[in-house]
Amino acid sequence: MMGCIKKAVQTGRKITIIYLSQTDGSISKRTIQVFSYTNDHIVAFCYWRKQLRTFKVANVLAIEQDEQKMEVYA
Repeated sequence: MMGCIKKAVQTGRKITIIYLSQTDGSISKRTIQVFSYTNDHIVAFCYWRKQLRTFKVANVLAIEQDEQKMEVYA
């Protein structure tokens, strides 16, 4: 899993994760743009919430590499 996250940062590609919420135990599918990560957390822009979020790596149930590169608005 960490290899996929590392590749997403290096290539600027979005990833889709299946995420388990720690607050209510619900499961959601989110497309994110990873900015940084550690062994415990991922800091990414969440396209579902439309804001920067921190995700616990332990709560990521699945991960998929998206084909689109990050959109840059400058």
